[in-house]
Amino acid sequence: MPTDGEGGVFLNSTCVVLIRRRSVSTILVATIDSQAFESLSSEIQGEGHDVLWAGDGKEACDLAPGAELVFVDAALPIFDGFEVATLLRGDPDVPRDLPILLLADDAAEPHLFERAGFTGQFRKSHSYCDVRELLSTHLRAAPSPE
Repeated sequence: MPTDGEGGVFLNSTCVVLIRRRSVSTILVATIDSQAFESLSSEIQGEGHDVLWAGDGKEACDLAPGAELVFVDAALPIFDGFEVATLLRGDPDVPRDLPILLLADDAAEPHLFERAGFTGQFRKSHSYCDVRELLSTHLRAAPSPE
């Protein structure tokens, strides 16, 4: 893996992912599933990013304005994941282009998914390569120094 900070290609027996130079991002994981949180947060931190945890929908709504990427479990207390996504899309303090991903293994009803404003869905049962690819896709690369 490149160590010069300029980016490069990571290669192992299971995946090839382009590594782009970027700043540290803050990622919110909203779930009551401790195993899913531990796994995902460890992988995200392994990529050099900060992780916030919310254990209910209200806390997710409070923390989301400071995040660059949000994972929301459908089964949250206070506000469920669909309500959280809907509230965040209507919040003027939340960037319109903030990626909000439903964290679930089962596919959501398409009309509910779309109406809530989710950007995509991410499986709780995933591989490390899935996390790397997702971060590469949804997080902006840092501007090149001039």
